[in-house]
Amino acid sequence: MQVAVGQAGDIAAAILGASISLVNAGGQTQFLWIPGASSGEINVASKTDPFSLNQALMATTPAENQIFNPTAGTFSATSGALSRAHTR
Repeated sequence: MQVAVGQAGDIAAAILGASISLVNAGGQTQFLWIPGASSGEINVASKTDPFSLNQALMATTPAENQIFNPTAGTFSATSGALSRAHTR
């Protein structure tokens, strides 16, 4: 991602967001993994996330140009036991 503006007064924003969730038939979230998050995850038993996939950049003046260039890496997450919910 890159944000840049050409003149004062301009605004540039970029947001990258990623999450994976599993929801049962009853509508309850059984698993929620947010790569790079330190809280808010549900039932994550183990994970590998070399960097966050959730980033925000903003530039408001030409001197604030920003770049997010992630390195190569492997992301993975394992859940604990998942329960089932039945609806009638």
